[in-house]
Amino acid sequence: MSCKDSMLKTPIVAKMTDSVEVVLSLLETNKIRAVPVVDNNGRLVGMFGLGHILNSLLPVSARMEDGVKKLGFVMGAMPDIAERLSGIMNEAIETHMNTDTHVLHPDTPSMECVRMVVKYGSPIPVVNADNGHLVGLVTEQTILACIKKELSE
Repeated sequence: MSCKDSMLKTPIVAKMTDSVEVVLSLLETNKIRAVPVVDNNGRLVGMFGLGHILNSLLPVSARMEDGVKKLGFVMGAMPDIAERLSGIMNEAIETHMNTDTHVLHPDTPSMECVRMVVKYGSPIPVVNADNGHLVGLVTEQTILACIKKELSE
């Protein structure tokens, strides 16, 4: 079995020019945590997810490698974070997406898909090696469904 057997073949995607507000709504409506971001030709350019936005809302001192480790002492911070979110809602996601994205290919063996999901988290985009076009998405759910299918065969 290969990655193409354990991937979602029609993933929900976003464009780099979509606003944070639009994509957050897309995530909420579809009850998903992240989406692949593609260019106008369908090539993967990054990933955008809830974790990316939450990270960008934290104070810089908390995001730094050796920065503040605990923020429990900051009282009344939620209104400040909400204001930060309000301030970026109309921005394009291209400034908030992760462009350093791990990818899989359709012919990647299924066990490597499992290893990548465990190591890097879910979802992981599947792209054609020759042109970078997004062809699917591997998630924890699609991997488990593939494994369960093996049980019934």
